[in-house]
Amino acid sequence: MIFTIASMAEATGQTVVNAEIVGKKIDVKTAATRTIRGDGLTSLLGGLFGTPLMVTSGENIGIVRVSGVRSRFVTLGAGLVLIVIGVVAPIGRAISLIPRPWSAAPPWSSTPSCSGWESRCSARSTSTSSPTW
Repeated sequence: MIFTIASMAEATGQTVVNAEIVGKKIDVKTAATRTIRGDGLTSLLGGLFGTPLMVTSGENIGIVRVSGVRSRFVTLGAGLVLIVIGVVAPIGRAISLIPRPWSAAPPWSSTPSCSGWESRCSARSTSTSSPTW
């Protein structure tokens, strides 16, 4: 109960500060209620997948202030990139488990031994001494 009250106070403060940073006039009661409701819904949905509680983050205020990016579509785009990474990484790991095919002749084939014989034969024909095999 204490965490819930503290989280609601934090969400209210951050909603007001973010609105001031972006220069938007808001009705604090309506906007804070929507933010708190969104946090609760996100935490409820996340709990179904075993994730921790979701609360508004004070770091967002600093990011908006420093970067000057005020569009919510940047956050949407970043979220989509993270979802794609989350889906592609397991697929990549699954593909890496597939054994590699033989790309060349196996070591016991005749190709390496023939090249070895050719080099010894050419060394034998140019040399006056007996070969060392």
